[in-house]
Amino acid sequence: MMRKCSGLGFKMSEPISFGVCNRDQNVYILLTWIEGEDLEFALPKLKKDVQYALGREAGCILKSIHSLKVPDDQIPTHTKIQKKRKQLQK
Repeated sequence: MMRKCSGLGFKMSEPISFGVCNRDQNVYILLTWIEGEDLEFALPKLKKDVQYALGREAGCILKSIHSLKVPDDQIPTHTKIQKKRKQLQK
């Protein structure tokens, strides 16, 4: 899914590698680094209209991420069951 997201055209960390460790007890992912300042510290320094514009842009990015289809074989079984139960309750 991260590879699909990286094709949407916005700046984000790119996946380099992933795997399991600690006798298959943990999963790790190695990502590229993006230079910059944490938003937590940078945002308060910006004018309100710039903050607003960045918030709208972030919303558009999030909408495009949520529009991506997840193949059924990538959805964990317990998630599929919960989704089906919710559909049946409607």
